[in-house]
Amino acid sequence: MSEYPKSTSEVPNRTHDVVYRSDDEYCAFPFLGGLWKFGDGEILTAFFTIDCDYSVRGQGEHERLGRFGSIRGMRSFDSGRTWVEDGEIADLPEVADTVMFGLDARPTSFDLNDDETILASFSAPHQEPSHNHPWFMISNNKGQEWTRAFPFPKFEFKSVYGQPNYVTRPDGACLLMMPVIRDDLDHDQQRPAVFASFDGGSSWSFLSFITEKRSYGMIHPSPLVLPDGTILAAVRANPESDTAWTEIYQSEDKGRSWSRLSRPNDHGAPGTLTLLDDGRILLVYGYRKPSYGVRCRISEDGGKSWGKEWIIRQGGGSVDLGYPRTIQLSDGKVLTVYYFNEKEAEVSLRGTGVRYIASTIFEAPS
Repeated sequence: MSEYPKSTSEVPNRTHDVVYRSDDEYCAFPFLGGLWKFGDGEILTAFFTIDCDYSVRGQGEHERLGRFGSIRGMRSFDSGRTWVEDGEIADLPEVADTVMFGLDARPTSFDLNDDETILASFSAPHQEPSHNHPWFMISNNKGQEWTRAFPFPKFEFKSVYGQPNYVTRPDGACLLMMPVIRDDLDHDQQRPAVFASFDGGSSWSFLSFITEKRSYGMIHPSPLVLPDGTILAAVRANPESDTAWTEIYQSEDKGRSWSRLSRPNDHGAPGTLTLLDDGRILLVYGYRKPSYGVRCRISEDGGKSWGKEWIIRQGGGSVDLGYPRTIQLSDGKVLTVYYFNEKEAEVSLRGTGVRYIASTIFEAPS
């Protein structure tokens, strides 16, 4: 019997590859690290990593990774076909010390419309909403050098979960989208909020909520600006991590207000949105049901409706995978980077193998 419904097919001309893998490291979350495309086939991806003894159950906890790990970069000069190590972007314990106990400084302004200027963001001492301090850092030379980590204002929210989910509006304003909790009564009911910088990252303002308040978390907003100025955001509806789905919201007034546009899937999140050269919109998301992997759908009407589900990759060993970032390459193919695991006997954590950073290059289905 087929491992997936007959209506679900594999994307055409796909090639899987390893971006970074070490048998004594736990690597994850390109969605929370970043993926940036520059000129001449140069690409930078960032992800989280920490030393890991896979025979010790607790070493694979996400809180440990977010508290004691680091954010590392891998760079490609041939459109994602091969990768070289690009060094450490942030040592998370050092960043936590700077953000929580250092000077509350503000950066100088940067041209966030410049293709070589990029932004990273997370929370210290880790991402858990009970006690976090959001931060961000900026590079104006394609991630070769970064500013120090600067505290991000919490605007009286109890929690702001730092994430590098941002777009720049045509008028130059940078919109950074992150989940927040308003107060103790919200508990884990996170809502995605939009923060805006009108001065190149030197200062920030609260702009709007993307979704209504729900009894469960709405997290991990992934934005996309369409040619007509409409802004979309793919949001993870998160009753439980292995039953999450994606919803699409839109703003027609530069991010000041939002409306629900569609629900592309029954299951799969967080999702990343990519505007293809032909005007279609590609949604790529982790799929945490058997057979575990990464899947996608395409919209031909600006995100209002979505076509069939396509398999980018399957055969993962457990739910602990996904969190993709996606770009279209200059030759028209698509590159998505995610974390993955397989069933392995020699190196195993809860029955599945090393968590590593993988990629797939494929043709967008027609």
